[in-house]
Amino acid sequence: MSRPITAILHADSMRRDLAVVRPHAPASPVMAMVRAECCGDGCARLAPAFTPVPV
Repeated sequence: MSRPITAILHADSMRRDLAVVRPHAPASPVMAMVRAECCGDGCARLAPAFTPVPV
């Protein structure tokens, strides 16, 4: 039985998560990954949340 699924992506939450990760690996590059097939689900709108930020 299939059912509709809705993914809610919050750029603010992802930015906050990235801010938590950065201090644990300050000299390491961090790659953001969004699972699932995100085409058409707003991934392009999330990209600015992961632009390089000065450390």
